[in-house]
Amino acid sequence: MVVSEELNNQQLEAVNHINGPLLILAGAGSGKTRVLTYRTQKLIELGIKPYNILLLTFTNKAANEMKERINNQIGLDKSSGLWSGTFHSVCIRILRNIMGNNFVVYDTEDQLKLIKDIIKKRNIDNERFTPSKVLTAISKAKNNLIKAEEYNYYYNDYFHSKISDLYLEYQEELKKNNALDFDDILLKTIDFFNDNPDILNYYQNKFNYIMVDEYQDTNKAQYILIKQLSDLHKNICVVGDIDQSIYSFRNADFRIILNFQKDFENAKLIRLEKNYRSTKNIVEASNILIRNNTQRFEKVLYTDNPDGEKIFIYQAFSEQEEVRFITKQIHNLINTKGYKYKDFVILYRTNYQSRIFEEHFISNNIPHQIIGGFKFFERKEVKDIISYLKVIFNPNDSVSLERIINVPKRGIGNTTISKFLDLKEKYNLTLWQVFNLNEIVDIVGKSKEKIIKNFINFIKNLINESKDKPTSYLIKLIIEESGILEEIRNEDKKENKDTSREENIYQLINSAKEFELQSEDYSLGAYLSYISLITDLDSLNKNNESIKLMTIHNSKGLEFPVVFISGLAEGIFPHYLSETEEELEEERRLMYVAMTRAKEYLFITFSENVFRNYYQNEQEPSRFIYEIPLNFVNTNMKIKKTFYNEKLNSYKRNKDYYQGQKISTEKFGIGIIKRIIQDNNKKLLMINFESRNGLTIIDPSLTEVDIIE
Repeated sequence: MVVSEELNNQQLEAVNHINGPLLILAGAGSGKTRVLTYRTQKLIELGIKPYNILLLTFTNKAANEMKERINNQIGLDKSSGLWSGTFHSVCIRILRNIMGNNFVVYDTEDQLKLIKDIIKKRNIDNERFTPSKVLTAISKAKNNLIKAEEYNYYYNDYFHSKISDLYLEYQEELKKNNALDFDDILLKTIDFFNDNPDILNYYQNKFNYIMVDEYQDTNKAQYILIKQLSDLHKNICVVGDIDQSIYSFRNADFRIILNFQKDFENAKLIRLEKNYRSTKNIVEASNILIRNNTQRFEKVLYTDNPDGEKIFIYQAFSEQEEVRFITKQIHNLINTKGYKYKDFVILYRTNYQSRIFEEHFISNNIPHQIIGGFKFFERKEVKDIISYLKVIFNPNDSVSLERIINVPKRGIGNTTISKFLDLKEKYNLTLWQVFNLNEIVDIVGKSKEKIIKNFINFIKNLINESKDKPTSYLIKLIIEESGILEEIRNEDKKENKDTSREENIYQLINSAKEFELQSEDYSLGAYLSYISLITDLDSLNKNNESIKLMTIHNSKGLEFPVVFISGLAEGIFPHYLSETEEELEEERRLMYVAMTRAKEYLFITFSENVFRNYYQNEQEPSRFIYEIPLNFVNTNMKIKKTFYNEKLNSYKRNKDYYQGQKISTEKFGIGIIKRIIQDNNKKLLMINFESRNGLTIIDPSLTEVDIIE
């Protein structure tokens, strides 16, 4: 039974609001997960079946945490029928119910391979049209529900016309391989619902009550999916905080949460403003920083926690000194306050900043874990075995089949593979169909034909063996029958390497076994879906006795007793590419997220000098440092309060602008001012840049604007 004493008034109000749309603005550390789990418990206590409840999250970690809390509170097990998962995991489950179970999901490496082959075949300039650039454009289109056949209607320049052609062929190849990419998972589900009202109606009635976590991070596709599912009963509860919207690079749109009350008539708004995580100094300093943003819901976090230590801002001469300072503070707190390595996290704006910490920690034998490095499931030996599993599951997966045709080595070289690929294109077949052609002997000769046929028979035997067998059994069978493990052992022995590759293979077996124990559906298809959705955070073990290093984006949803925000220099954070007012506001939200990860101690560091491109460069402290009032700060920076205020004001340059004026910025080039907007005490410029379609709004107090005429 829900115990009201365990919830504050606002949390209790949110838990007890059952029917109709509800927007919960949940500040950092305000107990939103507790509200969602108690609200689920309340629904079940009122007689609503778990089967009729859907919990949508943005990470596997959050979904698993909620499931675990709900199970502990009310004793649900995995057979209860409650659906809790990420948008993609839920949509894959729906698609498998609708489409059947034999499609595979391509990860980023598979997608890039497919696009690279298409670019090569079309003889397109691969410097201007790199696979990653093409994939980004296609992903952006899909997240905005723009299909391949519609792409040309939205763009009409040369670059996008080429993207349109590549997008069309990319989709054809996916279809031929019976594969979906990550973005297709949502797009395909939305299409099914649009084309099949009876199927949509089934899921609308199934999910009478829908709850969505981290609503500020939804993109257009996710928004449309939520609207579809909730349209019948309107029992939609979303939880979010616009001040923590930091994923525009993944096409998230913070305006979606801003418009919730327009989208859902008579929606109730509840603010969770009591912070249970951080000290008063951290909470109040974070409040003041984020108030510099204009596009937000007004809320003021408060806490009953002690004042705590002031935020320490350290100015180092060099990056090496910055790292030594952080290391010294870690050991001081371990020795004087009893902290352990697992209590510390070092945050940075971009991944490359981890290098200097990693080198220092390795040379000094300091235990550490980098989140967001080389993922387990992307390691070659692991990916090879997963490709075997994909081919067993779906032989028409040409990308996976091409990968394993000569793994382990069978004497099938690149020349032979090229002949197969040429036939594949000539006759519009899958690679598996090419391998099964009668005239294969005429193509590769008798000796190679025997090798190919042995390989085909091996795959067919694995397919037969896979029926009703657990995935862990199949992995063992692949290892034993293919010779892949023996080849790895021989190579490692010959080159005096350690046994980590062999250990990774055994870890893959363990991964499959754990999945089989925990999952309601432990089929091969379900396992392949599961690993396709693994994120960087799934490798995080907070109880592991090591210092954690990660980007601020990866820290979202986490908390640590001691947080170091490193490299806080202008041009690094905020990033030098963030020039418009909207981009700078997102950078400030990112800083807010970083600060509010800290429970007890918060350190902010930067170095005056860095080496970039073989040269030493001087750096200015980030403007965000000057947005934290001095009364919350201890610092070694040799500055006085008057200078501190002058420095902040220097970022708020003010010039005389007029409509029709020609100006220039470093990022967007030359443009014409179309309109000047007065927003409170701020002056914003609406500019038509020659390099961009449409109008762009910038804040001249935050962006260097040169007047041309």
